[in-house]
Amino acid sequence: MQKPVSVDLDIFVWPRDSYGLFDYESSKVHRKSLVIGTSCTLLRKDNEVFSSGSRSKEDLNNSKKLFKIQKLENGHYIINPIVYQPDKRPDRSKFEKLWLAIRGFSNSTKGYRLCEGDVIRLGRMKFRIKEMHGPSNCKRIENFKLADILNLRINTESSEEGEISFKLPCRICLSEVYVSENPLISPCKCSGTMKYIHLSCLQMCLKSKINTRSSESALSFSWKTMSCDLCKKTYPHKFNISGNIVELIEIPKPSERYLILESLCKDKNSNKGLHVLSFYNKNTLKLGRGHDCELRISDISVSRIHAQIVMTDDSFYLEDHNSKFGTLVQVKRPVALSQYDEYWFQSGRSLSKVSINKPWSIFCSCFNYTVSPFDYQYKDFQLYPINTGITLSKQCAQIEKYREHPNLLYEYNQLGFNSSYDEEASYANLIEEVEIAEQSFRHEILDISAEKSNAFSYNM
Repeated sequence: MQKPVSVDLDIFVWPRDSYGLFDYESSKVHRKSLVIGTSCTLLRKDNEVFSSGSRSKEDLNNSKKLFKIQKLENGHYIINPIVYQPDKRPDRSKFEKLWLAIRGFSNSTKGYRLCEGDVIRLGRMKFRIKEMHGPSNCKRIENFKLADILNLRINTESSEEGEISFKLPCRICLSEVYVSENPLISPCKCSGTMKYIHLSCLQMCLKSKINTRSSESALSFSWKTMSCDLCKKTYPHKFNISGNIVELIEIPKPSERYLILESLCKDKNSNKGLHVLSFYNKNTLKLGRGHDCELRISDISVSRIHAQIVMTDDSFYLEDHNSKFGTLVQVKRPVALSQYDEYWFQSGRSLSKVSINKPWSIFCSCFNYTVSPFDYQYKDFQLYPINTGITLSKQCAQIEKYREHPNLLYEYNQLGFNSSYDEEASYANLIEEVEIAEQSFRHEILDISAEKSNAFSYNM
């Protein structure tokens, strides 16, 4: 009787628990092999990894869940990350995030094909692929320099025609005069003489909070918070001023051949960051801690040359450079296991090399054929091929089209939050309506008139 198809697991556990890292260079690891022939959950207790059907409930309760192996009705196997209910806060002591190790790709492949929305991890540093744009049909710019986009300033000059004088000045330039293109607005909770500020003055103040670091092929922006220095109110991305939508911060993007990485952090008080990688003059850019890297990442868990991104045609591929703590891509959707591929999955300090073991026979080799799991329609989920430009880091994977938006900091107030596992959260509204000086002055006059009218009626 022929043996059924099974999943072979070669598991390595690094005994040191440090930020969920796995040391790929360490020889002091615990190794174990498992053969799985049915649906189960893989768990780890201390340095031992086991399946859910082989231990008691007490051991299961005191263990961390790594990922699920699910056997489908058609005989195929899929790897499922541990998911939680969206309305409940996840208990991170009960499960580990699931990552795909780029080092596991064979030398015959170009690496992992990046997609917008992918969350990558270099050491303990996390980034989201915010935007990508390959070559276009436009004429190439001679002597192109990435830092030149910083010279494209917002036109804040306004005409002197239609100037309006107000009783309270701008708290920055102390001018009481404004025009319709550059109104005096009240964007926060400040009151008194600090209540109003010109729109252009506010834009310049916010832009001055952004720290910029540039090189030949990389441009990095970092900031702490975008809020009022006095009342600490967080500003939105856009203002609705008398029906006109105005963006607070505008930094132009390159025209083509670029990739934008968004730094992910654990809380809203950490520094936020965006990194623009330009492939205009180079097709390969290195990421790491060393001086030879186009994008320098100052963290001890990042190797000197940790990884590289290669632009091939209109696609971008991520390759690991034999780094100490690996280059990872987060997995949030089901991954189908192919008969001829081996995938490396990392869950915390555990590394699992997963492959399909299909018994060989003359009859099956000559007369049978393998049906792809992507040919089936599933009720609860949709299977997509891996490494084909469809993001792994979203539960509902969709091929997102490039957004033609000239502003680099589009929806900047949603950046920097740790949504690598949790759903994206925003601590500020995207668009907020603000009052302008003229409207506020009219309301004050109406309020004073109403008070006088009420007082007159009372005396009568």
